[in-house]
Amino acid sequence: MIAKYVLSSTRISWGRWIVRDADMEEVEIRKAPHNLALRQVCAQLTSEIGDWWLRLILFNFEAPETMLDVLTDLPRKTLSKIRHVRVRGDHVPIMWYRGSGRERRYRLHSVVKLLPGLRLDELTVLGNLDPVDNYRTLNELIKEGDGWKKLRYISHNSEMLGYYDRDAGRSRIQARGRISEPAHWQSLLRSRDGEYPDHSVTLYRATIPYYIGAAVDEETREVVEQQLIHRSGDEPVETMTDDSEINKEVLVVVKRGTGADYEVGADSRAVTRDIRRILYGREWSEIRVGSISDILGSYDLPFSYDRSEEFDVIDTVADVYTNVDEYVWTHESDESRLDIPGLAAWCVE
Repeated sequence: MIAKYVLSSTRISWGRWIVRDADMEEVEIRKAPHNLALRQVCAQLTSEIGDWWLRLILFNFEAPETMLDVLTDLPRKTLSKIRHVRVRGDHVPIMWYRGSGRERRYRLHSVVKLLPGLRLDELTVLGNLDPVDNYRTLNELIKEGDGWKKLRYISHNSEMLGYYDRDAGRSRIQARGRISEPAHWQSLLRSRDGEYPDHSVTLYRATIPYYIGAAVDEETREVVEQQLIHRSGDEPVETMTDDSEINKEVLVVVKRGTGADYEVGADSRAVTRDIRRILYGREWSEIRVGSISDILGSYDLPFSYDRSEEFDVIDTVADVYTNVDEYVWTHESDESRLDIPGLAAWCVE
């Protein structure tokens, strides 16, 4: 069916890319023109498809806060029909003013707990620029993450394969170590899905350095398994993190076992650094603020600050692409803050 092919090749995007220059300027992206034209202009096609388009298109978010802004606004019935999401692997900072003010940061495995009913066929995560943080985020998604049947985690280079999080309390240099992957990730998944023998973790690495998209292209990637080479008196050394090899993208594909319960439950078990604990029963929309003046008189309550007003939008560009898998690496993805148009108004309930 033509409509199914077209919609499967469609993505809708929300967010901003920060352009790191002297003025901290940003480029805002918006939905690609005509990306739902088939559904909007053809009544007969709409009657045939119904809400199936939700299962076909890719929902693309430039930050986890954006994902929460959009998806928490949907009825659970609608949310449960979405099958494909892509998001940046940044933290969600939650702040509150007590004394001089404090901030806690939450990773994706915790953030998705605010989306009960989410049961994606595929979640794609574009890692940030910190190799240690990438490694920890992926570990936690495999060990405790819900809401996806298949996870694709993409790193802009191979550096995260050189880090093992032995003790988060130590400095980065002290915590530096090596561990074989994907064997370790497979052991984490086995602890969850051991009764389902078809679970798997596959590590792909680009064959071309400095090539955006090489890790997701079957022609420019290869399956790899780390072999750690020990040097007397030194840390183990992995050749794929050598200077000549480190600038090759990495893709980790994690598949839950058939029969595994991966839907985000309304009262699912607590996870490491669970974001729900700090909300004190409040909804995401209740803690989201656009300016500091919005929190006056509520200094003891946590809030999420949309900092988009701090930056000037120098351009608004359509999210034009040839393939829905195309992506760019932002210079400072962990500082992206996004403006979100409402989605619920044109979603099928």
